[in-house]
Amino acid sequence: VTIHMIDARKGSYVWSESMDYSSGDDLSHQKDIAARILRKLGKESSGHAEPVLSSSNREAHNLYLRGRFHCSQRSEKGLARAVRCFETAIALDALSSSLHSGLADACTLIIDYGFADPLSLRDKALAAARRAVELDSNSAEAHASLAHTLATQEWNCTKAEEGFQRAIALSPGNAVAHHWYATACLAPLDRLDEAVNEMQTARKLDPVSSIIAKDLAQLFFYQRRTDAAIERCEETLEQDPHFYGAHWLLGLIHEQCRDYDTSEACFRKAIELTPGTPRMLSALGRTMALAGKKKQAYQVLAELSAMAEERYVSPLDSALIHIALEEPAYAAARLLGLAPNRHFDLLHLRVDPRFDSLRAHRAFAQLRSEIS
Repeated sequence: VTIHMIDARKGSYVWSESMDYSSGDDLSHQKDIAARILRKLGKESSGHAEPVLSSSNREAHNLYLRGRFHCSQRSEKGLARAVRCFETAIALDALSSSLHSGLADACTLIIDYGFADPLSLRDKALAAARRAVELDSNSAEAHASLAHTLATQEWNCTKAEEGFQRAIALSPGNAVAHHWYATACLAPLDRLDEAVNEMQTARKLDPVSSIIAKDLAQLFFYQRRTDAAIERCEETLEQDPHFYGAHWLLGLIHEQCRDYDTSEACFRKAIELTPGTPRMLSALGRTMALAGKKKQAYQVLAELSAMAEERYVSPLDSALIHIALEEPAYAAARLLGLAPNRHFDLLHLRVDPRFDSLRAHRAFAQLRSEIS
């Protein structure tokens, strides 16, 4: 059993603990778990949370907490639930900056994780983030949300940097602002040393966040610091063995080391934890292609094509497999087609090793020039 306590205002972990129980006295186990939670709540309850709502609407407040919790899961279902929570809460309290900030974050993350067509949610995300700042110009949460949305949905890292710096000035202890400043702004501009410093600050502020730990590992992956990246991934999985994102990243790292058997095992574990996720299936197909299993790679491409008839599948998922199949011209053409939609994975084009084989291609320079 793994317990997470989350600061719903920031979307950050406060405490996490895992326990092992033998089968049998389930009621006794439940009592033990409840007692641990109550003890921790007692320690944390002395602080005063800043107000989230423009009124004392308890139902809206509860929906906000639920929305932030679902955002922290980074799963397709969880993020969809988060959107519903925030939209329902806004109907109850339309003047809450935090509710609009939460909606912006949920919509942006759905796009970032490849769960929806960017065009379907981008306008909603931008409108919600701007409304959050309008309602409270002194909210670090609101400025971080707007900056994150500008970086990931418009590729305007220069404007986003101003927003992140404003958020951090307003609340230096806001781990999310440091986290997103690193991943959505500094890393895309190939300022990786600065990004690592910001991420390490975020980790100090929120030491039990699996997402921050995993994204620090991803920055090390971009720096080609393989040992450090693997170490951080393994630490993340010790804390949360069911975090599919860490299994996925560990697979990418082993793939970069040409340890294709291990990377395949990592991707299969990620698929097991998140069945039907195109990005995880794409990663498996790519590592098969690199391992010389071209027949299996083409089978994955066929699966992605069939999946696209039922749900959204980013063309990037198949493009990454075509890169591994040494079909650079075809892959580059598909990537150029993705640029107007501002797909999140292309934001890290300059630093992501998966695009190394395209760096001499004319399309690569064209794509790179659009990230500013």
